[in-house]
Amino acid sequence: MTLSFTTQSLVWPGPAPRPLPYIPVKGLREKHIAADLTTLDPNPANGSLKCWRLIFAQAKVDNAIETDPSLGIKKAQTKSTGHAAWSQHDVDRFREHWRPGTRQRAAFELLAWTGARVSDAATMCRSHIASDGLISFRQQKTGGLAHVPWTSPLPAWARAWDAERVEVRAIAMATAGFTLLETSLGKARTAKGLSNLITAAAVAAGKHGKTLHGLRKYRLSTIAESGGSAHAIMAWGGHASLSEAEAYTRSANRKAVVIGVEQEQNAVNDLKNTSKW
Repeated sequence: MTLSFTTQSLVWPGPAPRPLPYIPVKGLREKHIAADLTTLDPNPANGSLKCWRLIFAQAKVDNAIETDPSLGIKKAQTKSTGHAAWSQHDVDRFREHWRPGTRQRAAFELLAWTGARVSDAATMCRSHIASDGLISFRQQKTGGLAHVPWTSPLPAWARAWDAERVEVRAIAMATAGFTLLETSLGKARTAKGLSNLITAAAVAAGKHGKTLHGLRKYRLSTIAESGGSAHAIMAWGGHASLSEAEAYTRSANRKAVVIGVEQEQNAVNDLKNTSKW
């Protein structure tokens, strides 16, 4: 789609979302753009603002205007909290539906344990499992390092998770190749393919609207609710700043953080679960 401003006016290409047959580009001011956006809800308004800026950018290229009247307008604030975290009920339901031995369950367990972003999980391989028993990897999005206990001793606040971790290792490694979440054909998964796998598997388990990133939120929220500090969340989730990690401690289930759990320490590192295979 090409817009031309050689006549110093804008003719909307094709059907307009609202009656808008002719716009004198040179006469448009910030108040006109603001008035247009106030008729919309926050998300559509932000989308419309983006379109206006693209239009004015082209107008400047065509020398139809000297300044962009939309630059002084800020994006509308939205109330969206992003991907919803999985609840424990969601996790239990998924496990009931997808039995050990399926690639859906293997992918789910690794993702739910590590809390890795999809771009990192898709490329996670055995070489990320170090001799110290940690899965350590540098995140593609932020460049920050994430360290996830795999066979290393768990911190005091996570000792109750030891039985879960043993099961996670057994299920995840049963279908792993060089990349831990490879396809049945032995190929590494794409980030989009992995995301689609989890979303479709959740729907099959009766859980709609659940995403891979929601599993990351599940794990990091669980750390906070189990008594893990913001610094522990930073290390596990690979956050670049303390403020990002503190968001999980602020939203933690307040009942959970005051209920004590009897825990036991496990310090066994099994070589078959490391890069020595």
